[in-house]
Amino acid sequence: MTPGQAISITINQDADRVELERRMQADGIRIKVVTHKQSRSKISARSPAGTTPALIDTAELQGCLALSRAEGQEIVITIKPGGAPAEAMAAFAQEGVLIGLGESHTAQAAIRIKAPRDLLVLREELLELGETYGTARAKHSKVLNTI
Repeated sequence: MTPGQAISITINQDADRVELERRMQADGIRIKVVTHKQSRSKISARSPAGTTPALIDTAELQGCLALSRAEGQEIVITIKPGGAPAEAMAAFAQEGVLIGLGESHTAQAAIRIKAPRDLLVLREELLELGETYGTARAKHSKVLNTI
């Protein structure tokens, strides 16, 4: 995948919305940096049954979230804990999720994500540590305040 290309993830028309909501809360969408060499990266996107990922050649990713990830690291997109799952799924169905690459001249891939505000985008290690949305946000604020 090169800058300018993106993975578009949409909800299938015939998807079981209740089951998809459950899977989004449990596993979410996972984006992994498989390889990253200079300005070329290979990423994989694993999404729940009931969604369709597709590679598109041009994507408008201005004003989106940008995260740097090294090889083997993941980003997880899920429904915000304490949020309204039905609203999150409706926004996902309407807007979809776009995942692209930005220019990177470092050892990490620059991943750009455009997703509805009702979805939560986290680095995988925050989930692995058992962080909840509130403590993860507080942890980030504390780190940013010390820099």
